[in-house]
Amino acid sequence: MNLTLGFPEPARERTLARQTGLQGAVDRFSEWMARPESPVRAIRHQPAREGDYAPFPESLPPALRNALVTRGVTQLYSHQAAAYAHAHSGRNVVVVTPTASGKTLCYNLPVLSHLASDPNARAMYLFPTKALAEDQLQEFQQAADAMGAGFRAFTYDGDTPQDARRAIRERANVVFTNPDMMHAGILPHHTKWAKAFENLRYVVIDELHYYRGVYGSHLANVMRRLLRICEFYGSKPQFICCSATIANPKELAEVRPFVDLARRLGLLQAQMAQGAIRRASLVFKGDLASKKTKLLTSAFTAGLLEYRLSAGEVNLVNAEVF
Repeated sequence: MNLTLGFPEPARERTLARQTGLQGAVDRFSEWMARPESPVRAIRHQPAREGDYAPFPESLPPALRNALVTRGVTQLYSHQAAAYAHAHSGRNVVVVTPTASGKTLCYNLPVLSHLASDPNARAMYLFPTKALAEDQLQEFQQAADAMGAGFRAFTYDGDTPQDARRAIRERANVVFTNPDMMHAGILPHHTKWAKAFENLRYVVIDELHYYRGVYGSHLANVMRRLLRICEFYGSKPQFICCSATIANPKELAEVRPFVDLARRLGLLQAQMAQGAIRRASLVFKGDLASKKTKLLTSAFTAGLLEYRLSAGEVNLVNAEVF
């Protein structure tokens, strides 16, 4: 008896489309690779391997250690332990690991550890999207609650109500924001954030690989401004950056050329505004002399040099202080 009712057999593609999980994805790629002129040229299977683990660092606060154990974390991955060790030693850190490899703990551990010893400390987390900032806020708050600590963390973006912004500026230990809000909502109003900048200890930049091209150059300028403001308020925060696998993480994370000169120019600008410095000038070598006026205006207005010059082409000289 024919029970098919004349319906055709489902196509192979539809059968594959119903399959889920890793094996379903592999089967679909295998099917596509078998087609003529397929863009899929090869499929390689790599055997699974055990993770590389490390014990909790001795300097990890007991409350944080217990919070990790309570949440099922009994040891760290080796890159998490290494990131914590570098940050705990006062170094800037760039972490480059694949997706879902535990990058969040690479910056949460040193920040939570520092807050445990200095409740007045501040940290700022930058994410490329508001949704990611909200997700990471929940992760941070769960860890802080598990510690039994009263750390205050909030998102600060365009959706933050006006009546909540003042409280965040005054009370937040950790601010979760994005580069646009840092540029337009925080740095121009740094006098309202004086307490935060005076106590700023960490700046976390997640998803570093997002910041390429024009977007990346904009972020670099925002970071230059942030460094100038921190120096004005007497703080020197550490940077912890995380990225997916890229070829040049160190170069990408560096705050572009002349960061030291930019910081000195920013300090000079602030001191000149206060009347502490009577005269300051720049000496340019080579064919840059014709650009002197434009460069001076740019440097002392923005506190940085927009030109990408090689080392030694610009010297800061002749700054007289009363």
